[in-house]
Amino acid sequence: MHINQFENSISKIFITRGKKYFRDGHVMELAQISPTAWRAEVEGTDDYFVFVELVNGRVATSVCNCPFDGSHCKHEVAVYYAMCEALVAKRKFTLPRGCAFAVEGGTADAT
Repeated sequence: MHINQFENSISKIFITRGKKYFRDGHVMELAQISPTAWRAEVEGTDDYFVFVELVNGRVATSVCNCPFDGSHCKHEVAVYYAMCEALVAKRKFTLPRGCAFAVEGGTADAT
């Protein structure tokens, strides 16, 4: 899935929960650690760590150390929102029509 279209590829319940985590400021220490790799700490029941690798804008690897046993947890979704915000701010890509971000004043804000 492409990072700027992740909302179309993940269950709505995880999109809703992850968006709330993002909006409530649970994504801590988001860092781009290489041209293709990102890591973040997400505060939840415990602190969880998320690693995401992008290849040509597509999520190649996405891992969270929380106990959820599925394809994408709410912590990963929260990090995807934070990554989109950072990438839009850096003007690395534009968001597709219908994405949950509205770019205002040079920053992206989840709606």
